[in-house]
Amino acid sequence: MAGASDQADQDYSASVVAVTTSTTLTGPPGPLLTGSGASFVATVTGVNPTGSVVFTDGGSAIAGCSAVALTGSGDSRTAVCTTASLGVGTHQITASYAGNAGNAASSSAPFTQVIYAPSTASAAFLGSDLATQGNWKGVYGSDGYGIFGDSTSYPSYAQVTPSGKADYVWSAQPDADPRALQRGVAAGRIAACWYSSSVINIDVNLTDGNNHKVTLYLLDWDSTIRTTRVDILDASNQQVLATQNVTGHHNGVHLKWDLRGRVIIRLTNTGSSNTVISGLFFDPPAP
Repeated sequence: MAGASDQADQDYSASVVAVTTSTTLTGPPGPLLTGSGASFVATVTGVNPTGSVVFTDGGSAIAGCSAVALTGSGDSRTAVCTTASLGVGTHQITASYAGNAGNAASSSAPFTQVIYAPSTASAAFLGSDLATQGNWKGVYGSDGYGIFGDSTSYPSYAQVTPSGKADYVWSAQPDADPRALQRGVAAGRIAACWYSSSVINIDVNLTDGNNHKVTLYLLDWDSTIRTTRVDILDASNQQVLATQNVTGHHNGVHLKWDLRGRVIIRLTNTGSSNTVISGLFFDPPAP
């Protein structure tokens, strides 16, 4: 009879099935500066789960987080990975529970964590120019330029990426009107713009690490009512570095800035029409 009892115990043990578990992962609410400590919390739900969790970044275990023990009590327990080792970039963090005799293994969905480098972006407003109008040659653009609706010749150190804009040409050959910008290569002038009823963003990445004078030409060609706010933002964290409000630019105005690093030039329509910009010019830093 003893043999029959032992066989029954073995059959019972063999029939025990680990319960299904779930693992969820939470982390910091936004991007972090490189070197900052990031804490990721894995929550494992099962039946009194015990054991450990491995935290991985793109499939590789994070240093110091390859076997973090679950803590707490009851059917939902946690493991925390705190690390300052993540490099600049976008990371896919996953938490994987190894399981135990009564709880099956499970893994979380990836958690996306962005780490950014200390910013070198800076911006200072140098002043407005109402006198030059469209006669930019010999005044602006010695390093490069963009004449919207005509041609661009940006310097090698400048990457320019607009978004949120549409294109419009008011007049293709207003050669007698000094408000219209001189064309980049061909003779004559053009009155054209990028425009938006809300916001234009121009991502300007100055890659050489130096300061440069960057000039915007705003022209309210066909009215006198446009009003615009120009913000210069740090592209890495959206912090506003400088702001100018523009009105009364029917005759054209050049806005001169000293910029460094990667910035967003944001033009916001603050009136009843739209916001417009007709040209962008690059020069060495002002003396």
